[in-house]
Amino acid sequence: MEEFREVLDEGEKLHKSVPGLVSVMAILNYLIFGILVIGSLYSLGLFLFESNFSEVGRYDSNAYNRILFWSIVTILILALPIYGAALMHKGRKKGFVIYTTAVGTMSIFILWITWFPSGRVSSTDVIQTSIISGVALFFIIIFATQLKHLN
Repeated sequence: MEEFREVLDEGEKLHKSVPGLVSVMAILNYLIFGILVIGSLYSLGLFLFESNFSEVGRYDSNAYNRILFWSIVTILILALPIYGAALMHKGRKKGFVIYTTAVGTMSIFILWITWFPSGRVSSTDVIQTSIISGVALFFIIIFATQLKHLN
């Protein structure tokens, strides 16, 4: 029992050494990416429900499998920044690497899809994706300025 209390006390000391800005940014990331994960799960659920009652799933199983695969990959990629932010919230630098890799990959992918289209893309789409990627870069920069406080 004594060892358990020591571990809890150690965790509280580590948590107190994390700057408030890291905590606030981590909570914002929990909210933003949590909503995105819930929305993706909802979309995946609708797709699975609709495909059971439509002819598409029966006739084009290759397309069905691709959509299912990429939906699961998307949900996993959206969950990585939550994990990275949680590690940073606990005071670990490893979380910054995970967070930056996941958010950077998402931002580059979104910009690539928008800026190098196979068809025609509106300027509104380009502006929206540029703003989203800019906000993601801003979050990475804020976390980067707090790296000296992380272990």
